[in-house]
Amino acid sequence: MRPRAHRTDSLETQPLLLPTDVPARVASWTAWLFLAVFAAGIAFACTVRFPETVSAPFVLEPGPGADPLVRLTVPESAFARLKAGQEIRLRYNAYPYQRYGSAAASLDGISPAAVDAAGGAALPATGMLQAGPAGHIVEPRPGMRGEAQILIGRRTLLQKLLEPMSGKSDHVRNRPNHETPR
Repeated sequence: MRPRAHRTDSLETQPLLLPTDVPARVASWTAWLFLAVFAAGIAFACTVRFPETVSAPFVLEPGPGADPLVRLTVPESAFARLKAGQEIRLRYNAYPYQRYGSAAASLDGISPAAVDAAGGAALPATGMLQAGPAGHIVEPRPGMRGEAQILIGRRTLLQKLLEPMSGKSDHVRNRPNHETPR
C-alpha cells in the first residue's frame, strides 16, 4: 500500500512538511550579524576621513619661468576656509580626468576683493603648477581651462552628518560680524 499524500485546499491549515517557526539558532545568528554590520558602520563613520573640497574654474596663463600660472575664480562663500599653500587638483577640459588624471598645484594667494562672476560674487586667486610625474601625457599650456578642486580639510562622515545639529556650520561659524557698535 502506498501512503496517500495529504492535500490541503484551505489556506488556514498548516502544511505538514514545512516548519512554521524559525529555529532559535538562525534567529540568534541573524541578530548578531545585523549588530556586527551596524557596529562596523559606526566605526567606519567615526574613523574614515573624507576630503572636503571647493570647486573653482581655472585658466592657465603664462607665468614666470616655464610653468604656467593658474588663475582661479573661487566662490566668495569659501573665502574663510582658504589659505596659501593648500593643495589643488586641476582637471583640464581638454584631457578628461577619468582617463588622464589630474594635475597638482598649490594655492599661492587669494585676493580679498570680490569680483562679479556668472554664479555670483567670486574672488580671484592664483596658484602654481607643480611638476608632473615623468612621462606624463598632459602638457599644460597657457589658455587651457578646467575645474580646480581645492582641498580645504578632512572630516569624518559622522562629523558631516552631525554638523546641522551642532549649529556650527562653516558659513555661520566663519561669518564676520557686521553689526555696528552702539
